[in-house]
Parts: sequence; structure tokens; C-alpha cells
Amino acid sequence: MAQIPPNPHVALDQWRALIAVVEAGGYAQAAELLHKSQSAVSYAVQKIESALDVQAFELQGRKAVLTPTGHLLYRRALALVEAA
Repeated sequence: MAQIPPNPHVALDQWRALIAVVEAGGYAQAAELLHKSQSAVSYAVQKIESALDVQAFELQGRKAVLTPTGHLLYRRALALVEAA
């Protein structure tokens, strides 16, 4: 299973965006939940992926599905947001 390198450059709001995409079932639903634009949520998740050089989601049709690495990111995000 993939390791996620530690990275201090991921903001808490970015982790919250990732959690929202997973729990809401997509970027548009997460944007509504967070009261942000869909592009802002997408950008936040892309920043995580870029900072860690990983892919969190695969698009299957119009649905964002977690990759195996995405599952690790999601668990990390939950722990970080809970600890904050």
C-alpha cells in the first residue's frame, strides 16, 4: 500500500474539502456543503494531490471515486481535522 509523505504545506481547509468530497459523494455536493464554489473545492483537492504527488480520486462518469491512496488521505484528513 502507498505511503503518504508528511507535508506541512497542506492547509486544514484543503483537508476539509477532501473529506467533504468523499462524504457528500462529489465535488458539486461538497461545494454546497462547504458553501464554496465547485472550482474552489476542486482546487483545494488538487493542491493536496500536487503537494503530495498522489491521485486521491478517479472520475468514473460524473462521480469522484477514491483511489487506494485516496483512502489513506481520507483517513489522515479525518484524523487531522479531528485533532485540530
